[in-house]
Amino acid sequence: MARVVAVVALGLGVVGCGSAVMDSATVNRLKAQGVDPALIYKVDVPGFTAAEQSMGVVGEDGYGVSYTSADFPGQTVHLRVDHGTFGERDCALPIFEGGPTASIVCTGDGEGWYRKGGGRHEYVLPVADHLLRLNAPDTALDHSALRASLTNAQPLIEAPATPTPTEPVPSVTRGDLPSIGDGAPLDPPPAGG
Repeated sequence: MARVVAVVALGLGVVGCGSAVMDSATVNRLKAQGVDPALIYKVDVPGFTAAEQSMGVVGEDGYGVSYTSADFPGQTVHLRVDHGTFGERDCALPIFEGGPTASIVCTGDGEGWYRKGGGRHEYVLPVADHLLRLNAPDTALDHSALRASLTNAQPLIEAPATPTPTEPVPSVTRGDLPSIGDGAPLDPPPAGG
């Protein structure tokens, strides 16, 4: 349950997040794993750096990455982006790495949801048909830093532009099609045959 963030530099070109780099080979590796490229987001987490080796598929075609910090050894922040929705009925679900029996406090917060329990907290942000989740130890990031990091997330790959309508193809008069019958080309026998 992790997500990575990156900075767009030319389509599928180089992306940086801290010292981690997402080049076209990394993007191709993620796509080969089944990651939907539209779910790869860039997130800046204060004091944390994306661990490139943690970038990968989450669920069916989601994207995840983990962030580590020398200032907080052994504590990890996770970004996860996946298709879906979130509402009050989802509030009681366990927080990743927060323990399956931890009591969860969940409140609507701006555009998203803030959840806390089991020593961790997360911000959940619905965007179009997918969800961004940023999850951290509650001792590593405060609520406002967690929320700001996620609400400032940027997609790595922009949504494709709506294609412009194309001109209709003009009809072509071939000259070898009969005006009656099934329309098969006229194929007279060769001379002398």
